[in-house]
Amino acid sequence: MNTHEHDIIRYGLQLHRRALEENGFIVSVLQDGLQQWQTMVADAPRVANWCFRPDRQPDINAGNSLSFLIRDAASGAPVGTIALRLYDAFSELVDLVQSGRLWFSASRALEAAAPEIRFPDDFPEAKGRIFQLGGLVVWPAYQGNRIGWHLVRLIRWAKFQLFNADHCIGLELPKMAETKYMPLKYYGYARVGPVAKGIVMDMEHEFYMTHISRDEALHRLPADVVSLEDMVGLDGNPKKLAVVT
Repeated sequence: MNTHEHDIIRYGLQLHRRALEENGFIVSVLQDGLQQWQTMVADAPRVANWCFRPDRQPDINAGNSLSFLIRDAASGAPVGTIALRLYDAFSELVDLVQSGRLWFSASRALEAAAPEIRFPDDFPEAKGRIFQLGGLVVWPAYQGNRIGWHLVRLIRWAKFQLFNADHCIGLELPKMAETKYMPLKYYGYARVGPVAKGIVMDMEHEFYMTHISRDEALHRLPADVVSLEDMVGLDGNPKKLAVVT
């Protein structure tokens, strides 16, 4: 990425932090191989996707993963968390899906019974560094504060900024994906489509894949910045950004 792109991403990240801090929350970045994320979500609403669990994915480490944690500034209670991991061994998204490595460790991908996996027909050809974000949990007492909206964007921009990734993907269960609004509008993906049936994690699942490229995300960032500036009272700030082309 060029200097301008790094600058606008950094500014967006700062605005997300400021908006959360002004509402009484503290944002932390954890680079511990997702160990703390896994411990925290064990007592939270169940996370169906195993892709971020170091006990299931032994190739997760501090160099290819990251998590964000939001706490209540007054009580210290956990408010929300999200994780990401980089699939640096794959440069084509279709290969990541069809090999089984999106879902499983290398050994399990070879041993697991073949589920019905297909790459969504209307997805673009995606090549380059790929990362998945997910494992989003917002504790019930804090739902309604747009915590998920902030966390998804915080961790997406952190990955583009720190790992120079080209593609952001996620996995959604049908109940979420088929509404379209949540993955496309609220979480800011460019597309969503069915990708697999019969993936056995805690139980058998059907998954949809979400996707947005770095170029698409950069094109959308100015609109997010305008919303964030309004949230923190910076309407008319001279740092407002032009659309990236």
